[in-house]
Amino acid sequence: MRSSSALGLSVGVDVVVGVFWLALVLLGCLLFANRQMRVFLLSLLGGYVVFGLIFDYHISSHDYYSLPLIPIVALGLAPLAADFAQRMQQKLQGSRPLVAATFLVFLLSFTGLGIVQY
Repeated sequence: MRSSSALGLSVGVDVVVGVFWLALVLLGCLLFANRQMRVFLLSLLGGYVVFGLIFDYHISSHDYYSLPLIPIVALGLAPLAADFAQRMQQKLQGSRPLVAATFLVFLLSFTGLGIVQY
């Protein structure tokens, strides 16, 4: 494996989804209760790594070659989001204004993160 292959793959990942979100995907993969879903997500990640090793120059020079990561990250974040929603529902049960305020803060924080990156 050439070092440029790994460098190109890491540049593509960092630009499109970020290393933080990819780490959360790996954590989410551990939280899947269903073994088949865990194997499916790891297969998608492995397929992207193979894709990145084959098209290393393309991924490092063009961001759109890393777009397959977006649905992979969405699937990997699903168990974390479900766990978060369940915990918030238990803590905020019966308080509609507090639920709305929490959702608004959550939404605005991610909007702010998107603006800071560009």
